[in-house]
Amino acid sequence: MRILFYIIAAGFVLSLAACDGMKLPGNQQKTEAKAQSADSNIKSSIQNVFTAKGDMFSQVAVDVSGGRVLLSGAVDEPETRVWAVEIAWKTPGVKSVISEIEIQDMSSLKDFAKDVVIAAQARAAMFHDKDINPANYTVDAINGTLYLMGAPASKDELERTEKILDKVRGVKKILNRTVVKSVVKR
Repeated sequence: MRILFYIIAAGFVLSLAACDGMKLPGNQQKTEAKAQSADSNIKSSIQNVFTAKGDMFSQVAVDVSGGRVLLSGAVDEPETRVWAVEIAWKTPGVKSVISEIEIQDMSSLKDFAKDVVIAAQARAAMFHDKDINPANYTVDAINGTLYLMGAPASKDELERTEKILDKVRGVKKILNRTVVKSVVKR
């Protein structure tokens, strides 16, 4: 019994060692290389637009993985943060955008705090509706105006999202900056 255990354990260790140096099958390598190329193109496109805008986005970093964009860093104005997210969403191939961009000018901390609460309530409202995929959207609030950005799966999802967000306390108006994903039939 003990010998059988050692044989199985040795086989397991040898198989792990063999897997360590193993390469992905050809098709999988090509798929991964294609995905990395797509991510690189997305990142490059966003950075090119940022660079064309001058110093406005000079402190914003862009990371892309699997079509998901992470924006981080700092900007001077809340509107600039919204604009950065909007640029990212409009880039072909983007599946979702996460903004970790901070605002450097905190002159009106009270208004900023209200907007943070409004945006958080908006995100929570979307998460609580099973017919809405929150990953399709980014929301941001500035002075009670809710900016809705992203790529909804359908017009129905977008309409449902707008109705839910319209009920969020503190929202004065909603500016829709979304683009409905086109449905490809096969």
